[in-house]
Amino acid sequence: MRDSGEPTEITTRCGRRIIVSHAAIPSTSIRWVTVRVSSGQSGDHSEWISLNPAEAAELGAALIARATAN
Repeated sequence: MRDSGEPTEITTRCGRRIIVSHAAIPSTSIRWVTVRVSSGQSGDHSEWISLNPAEAAELGAALIARATAN
């Protein structure tokens, strides 16, 4: 899977929107992944987290493990 640089948006079956993006400080190696999850309610309140690359990889691995578990 290659990152196009554009945010990835997933809408769950219950109507929540999950937006995965990234940010970086130019001219440095500082970067992070952002994840925003909407409430699915009117007014579209959302919560977000910011993860460093290692944390994002750990979260991704945990999600894949759960998704493929029997």
